[in-house]
Amino acid sequence: MDTPSSDDLTGTVLGGRYRIVRKLGQGGMGAVYEAIHEGLNRHVAVKVLHAHLAGESILLRRFEREANAAAALGHPHIVLVTDFHHDKGGPPFLVMEYLAGDSLRGTLVRDGKLPPVRIARIMTQVLSALGAAHRAQIVHRDIKPDNIFLASSSAVTDLVKVLDFGVVKLLGDNGDTGPLTIAGAVLGTLSYMAPEQARGRGVDGRTDLYAVAACMYVACSGKRPFEAPDMGALMGAVLTQDAPPLASVCPDVDPEFAAIVDRGLKKDPNARFESAEAMEQALHAWLSRTAVSSRDLARTGDPARPATPAPAPDPAPAPDPARAPAPARPPPPGPTLPVGPSPAAWLPVASHPSPPSSRAAPSRGPSLALWIALGFGALVLLGVAGVAVMFVVSDDSPPPAAATHAAGATHVDPTTPASSPPVHPAPVHDAGAPATRHAAHPR
Repeated sequence: MDTPSSDDLTGTVLGGRYRIVRKLGQGGMGAVYEAIHEGLNRHVAVKVLHAHLAGESILLRRFEREANAAAALGHPHIVLVTDFHHDKGGPPFLVMEYLAGDSLRGTLVRDGKLPPVRIARIMTQVLSALGAAHRAQIVHRDIKPDNIFLASSSAVTDLVKVLDFGVVKLLGDNGDTGPLTIAGAVLGTLSYMAPEQARGRGVDGRTDLYAVAACMYVACSGKRPFEAPDMGALMGAVLTQDAPPLASVCPDVDPEFAAIVDRGLKKDPNARFESAEAMEQALHAWLSRTAVSSRDLARTGDPARPATPAPAPDPAPAPDPARAPAPARPPPPGPTLPVGPSPAAWLPVASHPSPPSSRAAPSRGPSLALWIALGFGALVLLGVAGVAVMFVVSDDSPPPAAATHAAGATHVDPTTPASSPPVHPAPVHDAGAPATRHAAHPR
């Protein structure tokens, strides 16, 4: 399909399967489009080298290097490159994963300055990606807000993807080490460029750390480390001047966070962090301390002024240590609801002992009915005892004197003649046996 215009490839099918949908952005080397992979019906991003640069062998080699570097690293915070095409009759292009979100630059334009905590979380991801690149002997050389993409989805926000390895430097490669220009611009972006890179001298991983610190400076203050009316003045400031300390343009910034940024912007690479991992660890440590301080502040208030205690609900009354809790008692028989219409009487009894109540059944002595029953029983017993006594007294037993003689204990007078009739002994009766009458003897 023919292109609608020389600058816009919307509607074009590249490589026989990538249909261009719309242009997303444009840079010095090429333009980026949203496209659909017709075979898979999947959205992708396609970066196309400008037609007037396609014949430049050095730029074409850089473009291919970008595809190879991003694809070889395979880092979660580096945009994924899935395809590269350089066919005669068509522009060179590379295919990347399609990202939903916005660049850091677009976020700053929309939201303004960002809080340091959010900046630190973004830059730790950038430094993680750069650490992987540096270990592979790759220096990005063009870290700037446009090349830091903040992807978002329903599950995560601010997922960083580092873009555009188009000016990547392979350590040990002696080609294109000078300050090459493309359409009148210095390779890279001067506002975020380390002095050694602007001079065209050797670069290493610490060159990217300078650019990261410059991005942090802009995101926190809304200003670039160096401001100048033209490119020449800006180049002179980058090469000869020190960036104003971050605290001088952001008085409220945390001093420790500002110190990390200021160290990254040092002119001497030896004065910066020695590696991306070291700078990343410094930011993680600051984030950890900030999180702890935030929790402490939430508990105690602002330490700069007296803390005012927040109103709290009335606590339950504390038990009186001088009073022992009353032992548990079984509930009295019968209904336990109090008498009376007031619902307040239904409240539970306090734990401390209270004065005895006249209604409390367990606290009463013996009842009146019990006393009456006991008295009646005593009267009945007394009556029965009296009747028994009267019955014993009225019995016809022998007099008590006769009871003193034992059976056969009759005394015989020795002077009594033998002819005298014998005297029969008087029978002895048991007190409880009936009396026995004897017939008279004949004389």
